[in-house]
Amino acid sequence: MLLSILILFFLLWLALRFFRGNNAPSAHRRLPLQWQMPEDGRYPLVLLPRDYKKTALPERLTNQPQKGSSELYFFRYLKRHFPGCVFDNLALRIKDTYYYPDFVLHYEPCGLWIDIEIDEPYSLPHGEPTHYIGADERRNQFFLDKGWGVVRFTEEQVVRQPLACCRFLAELLHALTGDDSFLLELKNTPELTIRPYPWTEEDSRYMATYKTRQSYLRLVR
Repeated sequence: MLLSILILFFLLWLALRFFRGNNAPSAHRRLPLQWQMPEDGRYPLVLLPRDYKKTALPERLTNQPQKGSSELYFFRYLKRHFPGCVFDNLALRIKDTYYYPDFVLHYEPCGLWIDIEIDEPYSLPHGEPTHYIGADERRNQFFLDKGWGVVRFTEEQVVRQPLACCRFLAELLHALTGDDSFLLELKNTPELTIRPYPWTEEDSRYMATYKTRQSYLRLVR
């Protein structure tokens, strides 16, 4: 009798391990090419870790960097289309300080964590170049080493086409997890048509001179 119970528990344990293993995201999953290598290197940029098994858990902090108007605007869309899965108050510790994602997308059934970043070409009001090619490599690698994915949108994308950006995220979740529940609500949303290349530091200065950001930020003020 005791032996039969032990065998039953062992079989249940194997079944749980099997199903949990099938649900876990994997860097070796057969993903569409658009996720493995961004088309033409254009935004949105998608970076996926090699190993999801050693994912670092974030900390919830009260003292977060102040959000800009474009981030607050996009956050409303993220909360609406990914209810209970998007956070703006989490951070990962790096030595005695933190990296603060703009937003965190957490898909709990698979333990999947994605850092969502909004890239502005320059700061306001001084026009200092930001997020130019190479500027975020160390930060991106930090999140990848912690088992997180990274998705980088441009500020103009989330301001002018926030629903299309949400669809992009829903398609990525579907590709990584097989869950299309978020995508169903957005399937009739047009795809992103604003697909810029990453910019150089010189490009940033050029955009600052011609006040590129101000041309679309008026839409969220």
